[in-house]
Amino acid sequence: MSDSYGVQVDVEFVASHGLGADGAEIPVHEHRWRVSVCAASEQLDRIAIVVDFRKLRQQTDDLLARLQGATLEETEELRATDASPVAVATWLLEQLRSQAVGETYRIARVTVGCDPRIDFTVGEVEG
Repeated sequence: MSDSYGVQVDVEFVASHGLGADGAEIPVHEHRWRVSVCAASEQLDRIAIVVDFRKLRQQTDDLLARLQGATLEETEELRATDASPVAVATWLLEQLRSQAVGETYRIARVTVGCDPRIDFTVGEVEG
């Protein structure tokens, strides 16, 4: 699908995990996680936007509230994963895409970072 329009919301949350940069288990440590969610559409809605960014931000905030302050490996949402940024992005992408079923927009991608210099994207990656 070739989209002409997009909107991105950026949010943060604080959570811990016990995953090292090399994938090894290490002592649990806390990060300020950065999250970007991009919605896309081939057309604008009746008020000339892709989706109300406040709605998209609220949906994202509501999901991330389930992870806020938690040790990610201990959450129901990420217990079966390695609690990596990719796992967080994948879970969030799946949740937001399910909420967008039947809408005029779609969730194109989710980007998550817990290191100030590195982000991980799941979904459609810009080339």
